[in-house]
Amino acid sequence: MLLYFCTHHKELAQKIYALSLHEKKHFPFAISVLHLLKIAIDLIKGRRFNKYINENHSVMSTMQIVQADICREFLKLWTSKSYMELDFHHTIESYNFEIVKKESYAKKLLLSDIQQSAQRGQSPISQQGRSPASPSSSHQTTLKNRNLFK
Repeated sequence: MLLYFCTHHKELAQKIYALSLHEKKHFPFAISVLHLLKIAIDLIKGRRFNKYINENHSVMSTMQIVQADICREFLKLWTSKSYMELDFHHTIESYNFEIVKKESYAKKLLLSDIQQSAQRGQSPISQQGRSPASPSSSHQTTLKNRNLFK
């Protein structure tokens, strides 16, 4: 997921990486992105995005959007306050609590993707193209037919 994030969200990854190297606001880049991925996984496990997973027929694409949104919000939070490396652990814990409470941009983005693809008569997967980490189309069909996520 870290590789996917760095290759598919280059601008965001570069901003977070540059901030991680900042003289006073530095923090461990890889660890921070992995912590944010854990938050995304917890949100997915908590069934907060089941509607979007069912409509997208893909857990991976939904999780990738959620992770990118969480990273974007973390970047805003870290730059807006005068946090330092020692504040990282506390900030991640409090951020985890805040992100669960608020309506995220990811839900709005997922909903707009689903609505646009429904208007075109396409599934969101065929519109975006398969990511290298997503299962094959035959596997996706199998998952869709089994209704595993409902």
